[in-house]
Amino acid sequence: MDILQDIKFKQFLQNREIQPLTKILYSSEIRFYSEFLDLTPSQIIDEAIKEEKSSIWISERRIKEHLLDYKSYLINQGYTNSNILKKLSIVKSFYSEFEIQIPKIKYAKIRKIESLDDLPTKEEIQKALKFANTKYQSIIYMALATGLRASDLRALKYSDFLKSLHDYITIPKNTFISIDEVVYLLSRNPEPKILTWKTITQKTTTPVTIFTTPETLDSLILYLTENPPKKYDDWLFPSKNDKNNKIGMRAFSSYFRFLNDKCQFGKIGPYRKFRSHALRKLFGTLLNADGMPHLSVERLLGHSVKDIVDAYIKVDENSLKQQYIEHMHVLSLKDIEVDKLTTDDKKEFLEIKEDNISLRQELEEIKKVIAKNNKDRLDDLIK
Repeated sequence: MDILQDIKFKQFLQNREIQPLTKILYSSEIRFYSEFLDLTPSQIIDEAIKEEKSSIWISERRIKEHLLDYKSYLINQGYTNSNILKKLSIVKSFYSEFEIQIPKIKYAKIRKIESLDDLPTKEEIQKALKFANTKYQSIIYMALATGLRASDLRALKYSDFLKSLHDYITIPKNTFISIDEVVYLLSRNPEPKILTWKTITQKTTTPVTIFTTPETLDSLILYLTENPPKKYDDWLFPSKNDKNNKIGMRAFSSYFRFLNDKCQFGKIGPYRKFRSHALRKLFGTLLNADGMPHLSVERLLGHSVKDIVDAYIKVDENSLKQQYIEHMHVLSLKDIEVDKLTTDDKKEFLEIKEDNISLRQELEEIKKVIAKNNKDRLDDLIK
């Protein structure tokens, strides 16, 4: 979104004598808010003006809903109080430029998640998967298997998926192949597949190497078979309304809220229990508790490592992958101990397990059909 060409945003800047760096800051923050709402700056202001003219009570206006949703999103993403105040302050100043009445937004002190009890259990994740569509099933599996932030999950492209397959199939650089072809090629190699992904974090622009579990690949294949990408650089998780754009921040957060409320998980402090950032926390907590070296967990999470450590310990991708494989059982959703569940929960879990078995059987049938239709193709792409 090029907000510098937006009429309302131009007016906002023109009425201020600001330095170039401040202009960059304003542009970044208003773009971030606009992308969250999936509205242009002009649409944001026009909507607020229309509601004021309609004499809608201020607490019932969309502006309050927008600001509260945005604050919740920032909390869920782990932004500090001071950072949240800064972001909301800039957004409010944008509204104020057009004399929009600003609703009151409280800033309670945010309690950080510190206990494993605050995080979703594997049983709760399974329950959420039952209500999720295949796109968000894949997102949930990816979040748990990688610890990626929501912004990084949303930024993934089909090309990232194709590159992650390099240990199992050879695909010429920058070459598109369909998901049907991918399934055919993978079906020729029956071993469990732990994919290696390379990405750059959106928040800190830190290069990071991550891995995914075999069940995550199964979920991705089922989702991509239903929603086949058409181009090499298509978004892996596109917007429902515009396939040329990635999922919006607001839509992403709203779907997790829907799952949380549908499953009646409730809240931990000011935020819902089941959200993508909680899965990131769970990823790090489970690996640390299982004895994975703390430095390795930090690298997988994309956290910056002190320079003095970086100078002496270089990233060994193969070693990191072996450590991941050794500990990835704690990230798996397949082996939950049914005996620990209550009678009602046990019944529901077994139903979910049956659904997952059916999905895996369906996936195997899809693989067989594709392999049969493509048996004379692509042999030159096999290692």
